[in-house]
Amino acid sequence: MPRWKERLLLAGTSGCSPQPRPPPWPAPLLPPQLQPNMNSQYFRPEVLACETSELKSFWEKTIEKQTQHLEAEKHRKQRSALDKLRNEWRERLEKRLKMLQEQDEKEESPK
Repeated sequence: MPRWKERLLLAGTSGCSPQPRPPPWPAPLLPPQLQPNMNSQYFRPEVLACETSELKSFWEKTIEKQTQHLEAEKHRKQRSALDKLRNEWRERLEKRLKMLQEQDEKEESPK
């Protein structure tokens, strides 16, 4: 339940301000320099830092997978018969148009 709903429910049941509830999970054991202070609203224990080498290797692997996928897709398209079929049909249509134009020219010339 969102905090604002909890506050509304607690404010509606009693005339005084609500007492803060303890979180349902145990507080993390943190060194003193990382303990939440007055600006605890900006402290997020669920966000953990990791070494940059781990982050770098993660993104390198992700980019490598994407590159392999794109290359496989490009290779698949090259092997596809679709381009060959399109070229054959374009040639047939061009021949047909050329033949029709020649027939029109022959019909117009004897007149």
